[in-house]
Order: sequence, then structure tokens, then C-alpha cells
Amino acid sequence: AVLYVILVLLGAQSALTSSIFQLHFPFDYLVQTAGITVMIFGYVVVFWSLYALEYDKLVTWGPYRYVRHPQYVAYFIIFGGFFLTLLNLIALPPLLAIPSEVRMATIEEEFLIQKYGDEYINFQQKTGKFFPKIKKPIN
Repeated sequence: AVLYVILVLLGAQSALTSSIFQLHFPFDYLVQTAGITVMIFGYVVVFWSLYALEYDKLVTWGPYRYVRHPQYVAYFIIFGGFFLTLLNLIALPPLLAIPSEVRMATIEEEFLIQKYGDEYINFQQKTGKFFPKIKKPIN
């Protein structure tokens, strides 16, 4: 992303679009439009997550009622949207960082268990880490 901004500021963004790294599809504009839409959705989730945060309290409302790590999910969505928007292999490195982000979330959860104990363990059982849990219907 930083390389792209630098190239734009230097007026050399054509180095990306005319390079071997640029992907081409007959429907580029549709993919790029979808990418922009996905990125906007990701940013909405980031800001919603930040709005829901409360100091020194386990947050279980807002986006946290669906997943335990909505900010990480939002970043994954933004990274994917960025790739679809640029359609350039140079936009892949953020996607390659996802495994390290998953690891960070796991480390974070260990800390949250120490801090909130059973309250967080109950939250884990009810709420998915990155994907909402599907609740089984009651018979």
C-alpha cells in the first residue's frame, strides 16, 4: 500500500498498471467496484468496533456480539478489498499477513482469559472468533 501511494505521489502509478504484476479480466471494473464496496464495508466494521469499545470492560455488544475479534475481521476484509480494487499482485502482501494476525488474536485471547476469567470463557463459547457461530434451533 505504501509503495502504491509513493508511486502515485511521484506520478509513476503506471509502473504498476503496465507491469507484469497487473491482473486483467474482461470485467475489471466490476471486480474493482466490488473491491471498493468490500473495503468500505471493512472500514465501517472497524469504526463500529472502535465505537463499541469500553475502557477496562469486556465488550459483548455491537459487532462483538457476532465475533470476538471484529477489528481483525475488518482488516481481513479491507485487505481483500484492496487487492480486488488494485487487481495487482503488489497488493498481496497484506493478505499474506493474515496468519500472523490470527496468531495475535490467539495471544490476545490468552490475556483476556487471564483478565476476565469465566466471563470471557463464556463469551468464547457463545461467540465465534472470526466467524459468527451458527446457533442450533431449539426443539
